[in-house]
Amino acid sequence: METDNSSTNPSIYHSQKIISCIINPAARDGQSIKTWETVKDKIEKEGLATELFITERVGHASEIAYSLRNRSDIKVIVACGGDGTVHEVSSGLRGSKIPLAIIPAGTGNDVARVHGYISDDLDNIIDIIINGVDRNIGALRIE
Repeated sequence: METDNSSTNPSIYHSQKIISCIINPAARDGQSIKTWETVKDKIEKEGLATELFITERVGHASEIAYSLRNRSDIKVIVACGGDGTVHEVSSGLRGSKIPLAIIPAGTGNDVARVHGYISDDLDNIIDIIINGVDRNIGALRIE
C-alpha cells in the first residue's frame, strides 16, 4: 500500500483533522490521479491536511478503509474512483463514525450522482468534502 502524507505544513497536519483519500489509480484510465491532485491542491489551500492511499488490487480499498475506521485524526475519508471504489470504501467503513465523501472519477458515478455530486464541478465536490453535512445511510449485504 502506498501512502503519501502530502500536507505541506506539518503544524497544520498535527493541529487539525486530516482528509484521507483512498484512490483507485485505474479509474477513468488514470485520470483519477489528476483529478485528486487538483482537489488536493485546493483543499490544502484552505489550510487542511491530506493523506493519500493508493489501491493496488480489487478489495484493497475496503482493507484500507477498515484500517482507518477508528482513527480520531481523520475528518473525512474520500473515495476517489467509480462506483466500485465507493462500494469498497463504504464497506470498509461500515459501523465507523468517520464520514465518507466521494470524488466521482469513474465511468458511471451513479452513487455520487444520487448523493448530489456533479462530476465535472470540482468546486462543488471540494465544498462537499470540506463543509458537507453528514447523513446516515443504511447498509445492506446481499449474498
